[in-house]
Amino acid sequence: MAEQAAERGTSEQGGLQKSLKMRHMTMISLGGVIGAGLFIASGPVINGVGPAAILTYALTGVLLVLTAVLSVLNSALYISSRMLFALTRHGDAPRSLTETTGRGVPARAILLGTLVGYVAVLMAYFFPDTVFLFLLNSSGAVALFVYLLVAVSELRMRARLEREDPERLQARMWLYPYLMYLSILCILAVFVLMFFNPDLRTQLLLTLLSVGVVLAAYVLRSRFGGRAPSRAGEIASGEPAR
Repeated sequence: MAEQAAERGTSEQGGLQKSLKMRHMTMISLGGVIGAGLFIASGPVINGVGPAAILTYALTGVLLVLTAVLSVLNSALYISSRMLFALTRHGDAPRSLTETTGRGVPARAILLGTLVGYVAVLMAYFFPDTVFLFLLNSSGAVALFVYLLVAVSELRMRARLEREDPERLQARMWLYPYLMYLSILCILAVFVLMFFNPDLRTQLLLTLLSVGVVLAAYVLRSRFGGRAPSRAGEIASGEPAR
């Protein structure tokens, strides 16, 4: 009774509360037992087997790393194929990529992503000091440009929404629009600092080149591209399996 009263008093005062359940305690116990068992068992194994045990642990680590790399590759193929499928819905990619198998898998999009992956591996093999550094530098400040566009879009689209249909504005951002202007100024300040920093200037220039290519592609697509497919065409093409 005293413990329950103490717990109620602590909860009412806003202090610590007991929130761990039995399954949480079980997983913590299992993790501790497995970790301690590995450390304790590794000593006799190394003592009895010798260097072969170390070699076994090394091979196991390599297998784990390879498994993790293959998992990342699988995730990249999944994401790229679904992105290609989504691009076709707006007319930004060939319509043939929307075709799916009987199980709803965008096979052509997956094969295209796999082909690009093989090309990237070959380029990294023949140009190890060029391709990876170019990709790394050209994407260095892309995230900042994305956040900058998000902030500018917030200023324009919220003003339009408040003017045309204010009832749709459910979530209102704090300190609008001052926080947006502050965010934009901070991002621009980072760009200026990157330009004057010799170690980061290359990243900024290559990122500007990447952004310029994307904007040029958008302009060409807007002027000479076809119309986006209708909603009926989207439904007829089907959704890829998840």
